[in-house]
Amino acid sequence: GHGAGTEPELGERCTREDMEEIQSAIDRMTTSEIDAFLIMAGLGGGTGSGGAPLLAEHLQRLYVEPVYGLGILPAKDEGGIYNRNAAKSFQNFVEEVDNLLTFDNDAFKTGGESLQEGYTEINAEIVSRFGALFSAGEVEALGDEVAESVVDASEIINTLGDYGITSIGYASEEIETRDQGLLDRLRGDNRNDGITSAGDDTNRITSLVRKATLGKLTLQCEVDSTERALLLVSGPPEALNRKGIDKARKWLEETTDCMEVRAGDYPRVREMQRMAIEAEENVEQLRASSRDDLDDLIEYGDDEV
Repeated sequence: GHGAGTEPELGERCTREDMEEIQSAIDRMTTSEIDAFLIMAGLGGGTGSGGAPLLAEHLQRLYVEPVYGLGILPAKDEGGIYNRNAAKSFQNFVEEVDNLLTFDNDAFKTGGESLQEGYTEINAEIVSRFGALFSAGEVEALGDEVAESVVDASEIINTLGDYGITSIGYASEEIETRDQGLLDRLRGDNRNDGITSAGDDTNRITSLVRKATLGKLTLQCEVDSTERALLLVSGPPEALNRKGIDKARKWLEETTDCMEVRAGDYPRVREMQRMAIEAEENVEQLRASSRDDLDDLIEYGDDEV
């Protein structure tokens, strides 16, 4: 269906009426083991713009854990009503959550294609950027792969703080080894583990951090307006080094004019890639299921409307 369409009032009313059912779903989870709540919402439509702030208010009242929002902003060509909804909901959402993470569809929409055509790429960007951030807090998932400086959930929570708006930069590149081919790396063959030198790794890390900071952000902003920052570097453990992270952190402090910069690494890039692929596949399955349901609704006997 189309949820609450473009009517925030309807979205708020439906959320309020269904709050008991929403709470029942939460109660079935082991909330004692969670670090925070995250409410993802498209702020242009009625359901997200009307319901998300109300849900955040409800969770804040019942739980001591932080409540974060991830607000998806509509592209300009989605229409004036979507942008008006987003402008109003944005402020309401900010007031109800501990921090509002943001993603601007307009910044990631490729020229010459409709937003519908670009949904797959946009969803992949959302998963890559925010998945990398929240996966970093799962320290127990590291296993034997020890990070140079672990970024745990408390570091993320302290960076996000108890009020504010967050934008995320992201950059990546493939790591070439001296002796191994692509097939060997995929098989995990480390017999010739000729990973690039420490100097190369240091330069790579600092270069990627510059690209992430000065490139496309999930919400464009002046980086020198930053109050707090978190630098997260992920990749194969042998390609991560303390010197590169420290150098990148110092550059980030100078560029943002912010002294509250936390930094660390997360040597689980393959795990995050797997999560991103699975999330994208789930989105495609839901989209296909919705199309099938629509076909069933408009089909009558042997004829179609």
